[in-house]
Amino acid sequence: NGLKFGDRTLIIGASGGCGLIGVQIAKAMGAHVIGVCSKRNADLVKAVGADEIIDYTQPDYEKQIEPKSLDFIYDVVSSPEDPDQEPWARPLLKSDATSPYSKINGSVGDWVRAILSMIFRVNFQRNGFDLHLMKANSEDFNSLAALIEKAKMTIPIDCELNLDNEGICKGFDRQKSRRAKGKIIFNITPDYTPLK
Repeated sequence: NGLKFGDRTLIIGASGGCGLIGVQIAKAMGAHVIGVCSKRNADLVKAVGADEIIDYTQPDYEKQIEPKSLDFIYDVVSSPEDPDQEPWARPLLKSDATSPYSKINGSVGDWVRAILSMIFRVNFQRNGFDLHLMKANSEDFNSLAALIEKAKMTIPIDCELNLDNEGICKGFDRQKSRRAKGKIIFNITPDYTPLK
């Protein structure tokens, strides 16, 4: 999405599975990373590379960053079920920022525009906005694998559950709790051992 070396980058929801990976990718690209998370998760987010932490449990936390001082925002919190972070965070982007406000979830209208953009290969998304949909390709997967091989990225695991009714329900409950610190893993069978 245009992230460049030295860009000041804000990651909202930095202690969750997507946020932790976002911190590491941005850091590997040479960005200055500011993670938004609670104080109890600050050490985890700093351990994977964040340069600064903003504790969202503090009053007026959003005022800790100067307006128009960021180059990129990656929002993994906003969704139709949660408060929209964009109204307070978007004014933090520099007026000449070439990278967008990027989310992994959004309104119904954002989803429709993102899907139409993929189908017609024309950008129908809002100006300066990207509802990030995964576009699986070998080049990106190889880049991620290289980061893991060079120990520049780890995949934090919050919990491992069995792929059965009980496990799936627990996984969805954990995800919806917004308290997962890393990825939720489902084992195909209780005695599953990955091939080496």
